Amino acid sequence: MIGPEDPDTLETAHNLASSISAHGEHAEAEAMQREVHAAQVRVLGEEHPDTLATMTCLSTSLYQQGKYAEAEAMRREVLAVKKRVLGEEHLDTLATAAHLATSLYQQGRYAEAEAMDREVLRVKKRVLGEEHQSTLASAANMARSICAQGRYEEGEAMEREVHAVKTHVLGEDHPGTLETAANLANCISEQGRYAEAEAMQRKVHAAQARVLGEEHPSTLRTASNLASSLAGQDKDAEAEVAEREVLEAQTRLLGAKHPDTLATKANIADSIWAQGRHAEAMQIFREVHTAQTQVLGAEHPDTLITKSNLEHRQSFSHIDL
Repeated sequence: MIGPEDPDTLETAHNLASSISAHGEHAEAEAMQREVHAAQVRVLGEEHPDTLATMTCLSTSLYQQGKYAEAEAMRREVLAVKKRVLGEEHLDTLATAAHLATSLYQQGRYAEAEAMDREVLRVKKRVLGEEHQSTLASAANMARSICAQGRYEEGEAMEREVHAVKTHVLGEDHPGTLETAANLANCISEQGRYAEAEAMQRKVHAAQARVLGEEHPSTLRTASNLASSLAGQDKDAEAEVAEREVLEAQTRLLGAKHPDTLATKANIADSIWAQGRHAEAMQIFREVHTAQTQVLGAEHPDTLITKSNLEHRQSFSHIDL
């Protein structure tokens, strides 16, 4: 008789958790994956491929919930085992290293993310070729990290190159191509070229809504960034309306304290402030700063930006913090 800890039973539970995660129920998937992983460690051992596969999926469930530090720790553990068991240049090892880099990026550790992406990219180019989808993904991630460090000219040039290759290899409406186009638009916006960024973001958002769905996290993120480009052009009322729509969806789908949700809420505070509703904006900035400190840490770039916004506006508003 097959029991609850039979390897086949555990594999079925792992597949079910993966399906649940794919439908956006990441907290439920996390709970199931933790149970499966504990059983697999007992039955199969820490280095069995099934155990590692569950750890990898668990780290993704954590990441999708914005638990970036927890995801990083698990990915480091998986990476160490895969390097030892599979070798440093095995495709599974490289995939885990790339995922670890995204965890670093989301924690604002852009230089560390760039260094890891650069090494992964070097190996992927040799093992898979320069135009392989996985190679292009690492190139896009590295370009994003470069832009995040303020090296806009270098980052934009790399993103344009990657986007052109992805368009040729994967197609204009492939999710990976759209993600790079969104990152390129963000890099352009960061340089103050808001109208140019807006035009690109509108195009990307329409395609993501069609391909991924209007409430996919990537679609919502592009909508939020589009609103920021509108605000950069002093279209603050329009930006606020768009941001509130995004916030409602993100709160419902991701949770009130997910980093993406908090970023959108901070943008709303910016738009409100620009329209002269200073007390309302300051209250939102305080709420966001408290939540970001808890979720991301006091030194995360998002937290520091919100803190700066609070301090800067406090000097003009005479509102007690």
